[in-house]
Amino acid sequence: MHAIPVAKSSRPAARHHAPSDDTANHGPGFGFPKSAHLLKHADFDRVYRTGRRISQPDFVAFYLRHDETQAHLRIGFTVGRVLGGAVDRNRIRRRLREVVRLNLPAIGSGLAADLVLQPRKSALTADFALLHRQIAETLAAVRQNRGTLRPARSAAGSNHQEKPGAGKHAAEGRQDKKK
Repeated sequence: MHAIPVAKSSRPAARHHAPSDDTANHGPGFGFPKSAHLLKHADFDRVYRTGRRISQPDFVAFYLRHDETQAHLRIGFTVGRVLGGAVDRNRIRRRLREVVRLNLPAIGSGLAADLVLQPRKSALTADFALLHRQIAETLAAVRQNRGTLRPARSAAGSNHQEKPGAGKHAAEGRQDKKK
């Protein structure tokens, strides 16, 4: 058998470093566990339909408080296509998730609510410290149960009023002039 020559890579070999003091933010208590994620469509829908709304310059937050027996906060993100391509949307989501992750230890385990963050386009370029402050303000408002109450929606999911005679059966009430 002949040995096949292996080309040397121009990239330096990966080095494994021991954890240093500059990674203190990644220790215990600074994670974003799956139990803190809001994942199911029905949960998002319930928050949108019956929760409260808090508006910030770089995002809108919707939340729904729970009874204190479910004493933990679950957070979800909705980043629509209107905010840009996949790269921009994922960057927005990662930035908000990191800000939330850094704020979770300050919240403690006493807040029982579902929170949905819906970013605005400005969240892509907003200063990280500004996003951090807005998330902290939002979490304080959730703790104090502040925010605009969402209007009740009908079972069909529509909250607009239908004009009299404008329904799908409006044509039945008219008489034809053909003879």
